[in-house]
Amino acid sequence: MKHPRPIATPSELKLIKALIKHGFRVQSNVELHGYYPDIRIVGTNILLEIDGRVHSLPEVHERDKQRSKHLRSHGYKIMRFTNRQVAKDCEAIVAKVCDEILKQQEKRKRI
Repeated sequence: MKHPRPIATPSELKLIKALIKHGFRVQSNVELHGYYPDIRIVGTNILLEIDGRVHSLPEVHERDKQRSKHLRSHGYKIMRFTNRQVAKDCEAIVAKVCDEILKQQEKRKRI
């Protein structure tokens, strides 16, 4: 089980600020089913993970896969982005989150 960091990373803070600017309520490093996802979009099932270079190591990548599988089994949608993506185009990530929320709303309407 990953224990939370005392503060968000610079990339996480940048994305959190962008999400808040667009009206999202977010939580950072809050315990969910034994894990501490980087960012949770409040009122949705969406969790955002911002990965640094260490996540490309095989053992870390495998641990990430298990963690994602566990959280998906509890109904969460995990969206992973790299630090580089956040630095390069934070607004594109916000747009992807918006698209995912709309997709989920459309899916619920059909049920």
